[in-house]
This record gives sequence, C-alpha cells and structure tokens, in this order.
Amino acid sequence: MNGYAQVQMHIHLPVGWLYRGGITIILLYNLLKLRDERWWGYFILMGLTFILSIIYWLTRVNVQLTYEIQTIFRIVYILLMIVFFKVNIRKVFAADVVGWIANYGFLIACCITFSYLTGFGNHSYGENYGFGTKSFFTAGNDIGLALVLSSVFSSMVLFRKRTVSNLLKFLLVIASCSFIGSRVGLFGALIVFSISCIYFVFFYHPALTKEKKQKRVMVVMIVPMVCYGAYLFAYHLFSMFDDYTLNRIAMDSIASARDNLQEAAMKYIKSLEGLSAILGKGQESLSKAIAHSTNVYAFTNQYKGAEADFHDLIGSYGFWGGTLVLAPFIYFPIRSLLVFFHHRNITQFWGVFVFSAFIVISYSAGHAIMNVMVAPIYGFSVIYFLTNRNKQKTIV
Repeated sequence: MNGYAQVQMHIHLPVGWLYRGGITIILLYNLLKLRDERWWGYFILMGLTFILSIIYWLTRVNVQLTYEIQTIFRIVYILLMIVFFKVNIRKVFAADVVGWIANYGFLIACCITFSYLTGFGNHSYGENYGFGTKSFFTAGNDIGLALVLSSVFSSMVLFRKRTVSNLLKFLLVIASCSFIGSRVGLFGALIVFSISCIYFVFFYHPALTKEKKQKRVMVVMIVPMVCYGAYLFAYHLFSMFDDYTLNRIAMDSIASARDNLQEAAMKYIKSLEGLSAILGKGQESLSKAIAHSTNVYAFTNQYKGAEADFHDLIGSYGFWGGTLVLAPFIYFPIRSLLVFFHHRNITQFWGVFVFSAFIVISYSAGHAIMNVMVAPIYGFSVIYFLTNRNKQKTIV
C-alpha cells in the first residue's frame, strides 16, 4: 500500500526505506561470512572506487551526499543479494526457493489482476490515456520485470508438478504481466508463454508411461484450449488499447523508446574529461544534465536519468566506475550460455533467458540493476543456475 499512498495520496511513508535498510543490514552481515577471495576482491575494489569518487565529487562538484550514497546502496543491493544466497547455499538448496519465487510472482499477479478488474490502484500512465495498472506499486517497469522473471519460475514449478492449480497460477502471472501495459510486461509474457508451450509440445519427454499418456491427452485437448484462450485474451487486450498504447508498442516506438534520454546521456558522457570521465560526477549531475537537455524538467518538475542502466551507470560513475558495476551482469549471461552448452536442458535454458533478458532490459529500458523487487530473484538465479549441485559449489 506504500506505492498507493505515494501516487494517489501524495504521502511518502518511510516504509520502503526502512524495509530495505533492515534487509541491507542483514545482507551486510552475510557479506562478513563470505569466504570467496574473488568476490571480496571485487567488493574492495568497488568500495575504494566509490570512496575515491565521492571525495572527487565533493571537491569538484556540488553534490547531495545523502542522495548519492542512497543511489550507491541501491546499486550494491542486488550484489549483496547474490552474496546472501551464495553464503547460504546449503539452506537455499534445502528449501524450495523456486516455489517461493513462483508464489511471490503469484501474489504480485493477484494485486495487478485485482486492480485491473476493479480499477482500484495506480494507473501505469494517465487516468485518461494509456492502458495498464501498477496496482499498489509505484513503478510499472520495475514490477513488470519482476513478474516476467517470476513467470519463469512459475513455469518451472508447473513442469515439476503438473496440476491444475499450478497451471492457473502460471497463466495468471502471464496475464498480469500484460495488465501492466508496459513493453517489458507485454513482450516478456509472450516470450515466456511461447517458450513454455513449445517446450511442452516438442521437447518435454516424461519418463513414466502414465505421464506419457497424460502428455498426449494434454497436447490433444488442453494445449489447443490454452492457445485459443491466449488468442481470445490477446484480442480482448488489444481492443482495450488506445492510440497512445498502440504507439508505444509499435516497432518504431520500441526502437526509439528512450532515444532522447539516451542521446542526452551520451552527449553528457562525451563532455566528461580527465578524472570526471574515469569516476564521473555522480547521479545527480547526470540527471540534471539530461533534464535540461531534453526539457523534461519543464514538463515533470523532476530530474530523470537516461532510464537505461548502461548510460546511467557510466554517466554517473565514469567509464571505470560504471564498467566495474556492469561487469558481473555482463559476465553472468555469458557464463550461463557456456553452462547451457554443456548441460542442454530446460533449466539451464531458463538460466540463459533470465540473465539475457535482464541485461537486454538493463541496456534498453533500465529499471534492472537498481530494481529492488528483482534483486532477490536475480540473486537466487545466479546461485541456482550457476551452481554445481553435486558439490553445492558456485562457479561464480
């Protein structure tokens, strides 16, 4: 309800800040238990970089120190989440975290669906234009990415235990991705649903004779019904779209969704010289430069970043600081692809999808690396998809 209070009632409660603060303390405690020299070396290097950056900013740029530190902690949050799952790897594999994440997505899906059906909650865009609801949340793209990644685990649960309830949960999560109205939700849901159907029909081979018979019945009867239902759902969905929404999902619009912001960010990055090019000038300096370059401040009365993580990070923390933060997120999809080549199964394929989707959205639409709702899903994914389960030892 914190998101609803912020958007609808303009009341900013410190609930989210206090919650993330408490979680961060727990994550930092787990960091002290980490026994991995590679990760310690990375955190020490990143810590020294941020300290040097802050000292440089204070001497050369007029920055709001509190704001910059909060932004840095939002970046570090997802990395600390990876460490948390790495430190607690035995407990992680002893528990059904896959099922927990699937239920996490289902809970969000229930909220989104409730708001879509009742009209109660935050609109994704405007009250009189656009399609979609954010329910009780503040950021549509943030919740969209969280739901898309959750739908992957919901699909895994469905194939692990093929029940009507798991099928309905999976379909609700997929549908709710569309109810948000964002490109991430719409296209992400379509891809996950398509992959799940193709895998079930062509690649899923149950071992037991009884399960083989069940599959044949489902392929003949249930799959066509689900596909026809998906067609009717898509038809209904598109009938609800106004010109604004149709324009947003058009190919030209997708290609240039954030062109103005990214071009302004690139112009700012190219203007950086000396230590500013290496360490940046902070998030606030970048946001102000983009806002004034695009006149976005005149319309929204607020400063905005490029809304693309690569541009935001390199623009804020320079080529050294930005690349240092981005390095693990570029490495994970490459590593997961190598693992998939050695173990070609649906689980490792989903790993490639999760890491690839994350980095693509991070580059093109932002709302990934600093997305606190996605952090626990991504943190678990790193350990789950990139771990030797026999030795319970991560390869990252």
